[in-house]
Amino acid sequence: MFIISLFVFLLIAVYSDGRFGKIYNWHIAAGVIAGIIFRYFESGPPGIISGLCSLLIPILFLYPFFKIGTLGGGDIKLLSAAAVFLTPARTILFMGVAFLTGAILALLKMIKERNFVERFQYLMSYIHDVITTNQWKLYEEAAKQSDTEVKKHKIHFAFPIFISALIHMGGLY
Repeated sequence: MFIISLFVFLLIAVYSDGRFGKIYNWHIAAGVIAGIIFRYFESGPPGIISGLCSLLIPILFLYPFFKIGTLGGGDIKLLSAAAVFLTPARTILFMGVAFLTGAILALLKMIKERNFVERFQYLMSYIHDVITTNQWKLYEEAAKQSDTEVKKHKIHFAFPIFISALIHMGGLY
């Protein structure tokens, strides 16, 4: 039941993120509730507490990335909702695999679009700007790009989260 629930939850999120560019809060809430029910049947009340601790891990670790605009709130909520199904230790691995998968997909996208050097220069410029001004700013703010340009450079992070879950369901971690 765990595999089916998590699989369907994340598959719908991938569809929603790809089609509409967002993950709806009702969907996140349904995933959290399914995860809590799963954890209760798996381990009783301690499972619920563990699941809620797992839910907090992505929020605590990734909030700074949300604040500077490098990660969307829906992505963090999706990671958190999926984490409810996992133990806190597995949540850390789950996040690591999701980010590694996201990095690989972003690299492949840059290779396909032939803009790796441009994107790397932008990243270095952003880092230099933050260091020299001693102020954090929105990542895309410095580029002064149109919404179309900004969207072109983003990846839909629901897919790497889904891949990480598939790898976990396959028993690789």
